[in-house]
Amino acid sequence: MEREGFEIYLIRRVPFTWKEGIKTTKKKIFSMKIASMANVEVPAILALESMGFTLASQIVNANQEMVWTASGRGNDYVAEDPLSLLGLVKLHEVRGDNWKASDDEIDKYLPMLEGDV
Repeated sequence: MEREGFEIYLIRRVPFTWKEGIKTTKKKIFSMKIASMANVEVPAILALESMGFTLASQIVNANQEMVWTASGRGNDYVAEDPLSLLGLVKLHEVRGDNWKASDDEIDKYLPMLEGDV
C-alpha cells in the first residue's frame, strides 16, 4: 500500500529593487514517499533496536514462514515481519494497554478495511 509523502518548502526573500517590489522564491527542499517493501525491513530492525528491544526470528513451519519477536519494556510483541513488529510496538505506544478498538471504532473503520471507501 502506497501512502502520500510530505513536502517541506523553504521560502526566502531575494534581493529586489523598489521597481520590482518584493519577490519570494519557493524551493522544495525535502520530499519523501515510503512504502512497505523489502528495503524497509532492516531500518525497522534498527529502529526497534534503538528503542531498546531485543529481537529474534525463527522459522515456524515447513513452508519456511518466519515469526519475529521483540522483547523489551516489560512486553513481548510477535509479528510476521520486522515492519509489522514495529507497527505493533508503535500501536501499543500510542494507544497504551487499551490498544484494542471499541465496537464503535470497528464500525467506523470496517468499510475502509473491506475496501468500500
